[in-house]
Amino acid sequence: MKKALLAALALVVVGIGGYFGLSFWSKEKARGEVENIFANLRESGTQASHGEIAFDLPNRALSVADIAIAAADGSSTVKIARVTADGLTPPSGGRITADSVTLHGVEVRTRIADGETTYETPLVEIAGYSGPAAFVLPPVAATSAATLRAVLQHFAAMRADRIRLPHATARVRLAAVAATPRTPGTDARSLDVDYGAFLAEGIGQGRIAHLSLDRIGLKGQSGPQNASQGFVGTLEQIEVTAVDTAPLLALTQPQPEGRPEPAGYMPLYGRASAGSYSLTQDGGPTLMVSDLLAEGIALDPGLLNLARLDALNALSKPDHALSAEESTRLMALTSDVLKGVGFTSISMSNASLSAANGKTEFANLTMTGYAAGKLERMRIDGLINHGADASVITLGNATMNGLSLAALMDLAPKTVSEGADPSADSVLALFHVLDGFEFADLTVPEPELGGTVSVRSFAVSWDQFIGAIPTRFKLRAREITGPISEADGAPFNLLVAAGMTSATLSFKLDMAYDQGAQAIMIGPASAQVDDALSLSLDARLTNVPSAAFENATTALGALDQAGLGPMKLVLVNLGAAELALRAYVDLTNGDIEQMRAELITAVQEQAHDLSTDFPNAERIGAALVQFLKTPKTLTLTLTPTGDVKLADLAQTDDPLAAARQLSLDLVAGP
Repeated sequence: MKKALLAALALVVVGIGGYFGLSFWSKEKARGEVENIFANLRESGTQASHGEIAFDLPNRALSVADIAIAAADGSSTVKIARVTADGLTPPSGGRITADSVTLHGVEVRTRIADGETTYETPLVEIAGYSGPAAFVLPPVAATSAATLRAVLQHFAAMRADRIRLPHATARVRLAAVAATPRTPGTDARSLDVDYGAFLAEGIGQGRIAHLSLDRIGLKGQSGPQNASQGFVGTLEQIEVTAVDTAPLLALTQPQPEGRPEPAGYMPLYGRASAGSYSLTQDGGPTLMVSDLLAEGIALDPGLLNLARLDALNALSKPDHALSAEESTRLMALTSDVLKGVGFTSISMSNASLSAANGKTEFANLTMTGYAAGKLERMRIDGLINHGADASVITLGNATMNGLSLAALMDLAPKTVSEGADPSADSVLALFHVLDGFEFADLTVPEPELGGTVSVRSFAVSWDQFIGAIPTRFKLRAREITGPISEADGAPFNLLVAAGMTSATLSFKLDMAYDQGAQAIMIGPASAQVDDALSLSLDARLTNVPSAAFENATTALGALDQAGLGPMKLVLVNLGAAELALRAYVDLTNGDIEQMRAELITAVQEQAHDLSTDFPNAERIGAALVQFLKTPKTLTLTLTPTGDVKLADLAQTDDPLAAARQLSLDLVAGP
């Protein structure tokens, strides 16, 4: 019995001793690993220190207190009150894993030339962590791009089930900027940002499957010197999926000299949404938006990188007077940056902008298909503008097609140099900035005209370029309604005489170039004034070489040689004939039928007089007589009898001489 008791006691003593020995060994090993990490940081030129290191063997928990890391130049510092890793495993294959990692009391401070930014959060919780046993460090005296590259490389080498922050804040303080002859200067500015609960899940290989943020609150000041204003804003219910930091890492890579080449778009995130956004300026406007959504955001690192962004920022400083070469460089860099971003769609709903001079709101705004600096489509729906004078402008929808920001930036240097008198080629270059636009259901009050102008629909587009000028053009306008007056001329003055106060106009035009036939086809083209008349036209211009579409100079030269081809014009009476007769009768106090008879007689006499020079004059006169008797449809066909130049016809002051070059026919019909 005594021997058994002694044996058990010895076993307990040995066991306890073994436990404490293992605990001491693990603590020393853990301390060595921590010291090694901090030593590597210091070797890179970074200032790094820490406080107490503790290791709990049963829970495999390591904690390090009072961590302080600072860049050698003092531009940035990181302070962490305590880091705790639970469920820690010994390093294997250069990696460590932990069930959880918790950072308490985190503060990150960065300094720039005119200010300072501080980020703080009380807690960062990381679950299911696996990562390199040592930090991926930038080289000594590294640039900001190299430092960011090291951070992204370390992030790409780690994985975690989730990262959670219950709350975080950011404070930005910028010093006052003195006024210069070119800029008004600014007061000292500040920005405070408050972040709600943050959660990121499915982290690995530089990707994040899903992240969410409850809320971002903004409060700050901005504006020119002695006129800065405060503002507050919120962004709520933020959700982002399929985040990939690979394109950000690519942006930090050194780029070869010379003009960059596109490398292809790399997806940045799949989908980002927010429930609402608001921004209010003290004594100024208030912007409110709900349901923001962005999909398929991507970057092209061949065109967009940190070095180019730094160069762009240096050239964009307001106090820097640009030379002609620098201005060209600025536009080229801006164009490349615009081409370096792409997205599938960006949309927002239920937006409003309220200010002292009124309120503007819209139901939806959607931009789709942006790539290579060109936006495929931008559409706005349900726009309403409330003026300070209680006037209301409404717009059902409007769309811009093929908006090229890159083409606009390419044109900018020439436009700036030409000033208020742009060249014809600069004006024609605008065709490459936009493919067309359209809108519907527009109403605009016109108090000076005594009514409202409304447009049911309007659309214009152009495409199929040979050079600077498009070879196909389309225009559509339906039901443009507005107030009219006697001064508007025919046929609107006839409607006014009949007691009408408004009129409705519709028109359309199609033009296309047939390169094989070297001809411009005009038509179908038409115009209609309700309750008055409609006109339709089909025409052809001949002898038009493709050089006419290269630039302004060749266009003018080519059109001087353009010939007139066959043309057909159809007039349909919708009431204008009767209104014209009635208006004339009212002035003369005569009789409508008597007036009609007098007109018929005058036409017959004129046709007879012209029949010697124009064999079909009496046929044309008969058609006019039939139309006067029963004014319905009148069809004019015109065929050149030879090579008739359009410019010669336009410049002649002898109508009969011009008519002798044409074969005319007129038919009246139902």
